[in-house]
Amino acid sequence: MRPLAILSTVALVLVAVAAPGAVLCRRKTGALFVRDACTRKESAVDPAALGLVGPKGSTGQQGMPGPPGPGARTLVVDADGTIVAQSGGMTVAPVAGFTGYYAVATGTDVSTATIQATTFGTRGDTGFRGSALVAVCGAAPTTYDCAAHLGIPNDPATIVVLTLDPSNTVPQPHPFSLSIL
Repeated sequence: MRPLAILSTVALVLVAVAAPGAVLCRRKTGALFVRDACTRKESAVDPAALGLVGPKGSTGQQGMPGPPGPGARTLVVDADGTIVAQSGGMTVAPVAGFTGYYAVATGTDVSTATIQATTFGTRGDTGFRGSALVAVCGAAPTTYDCAAHLGIPNDPATIVVLTLDPSNTVPQPHPFSLSIL
């Protein structure tokens, strides 16, 4: 009778391996059952604890590559607002009446993009300079109210870049580079 119990247990375990979501359950008598869930008088049994886990299988095939990401959009601007280089689709204009402020029209909503700007020396502007600050035009609190503060439309496709003097306190025109991720 003992060999029959062992054979029944092995058969139940094999069924448990083949049944998706199945659980191996043990009654107090030691009998094993394969079920979707154990009853309140049964306890779940880990097949590995019984030594019923086989060797690791071979590695599966490589999946298909995903689509390429959007990539970074870049822009290099001279102190007078002239575009020196760009990845495409952007325009720049100094903000009238605000020295060191530049409006960058990107053509797409950038209100949730990561934006980085840096100042650097080009065309004779090789002296010390301060930071470059960026803000996306739009409604507060997530964007900057360009209409109220600078007199330009609140368009989330527009970025305002502010370049500062070496003390980082006074706006001053400087070349800058911009990356939008």
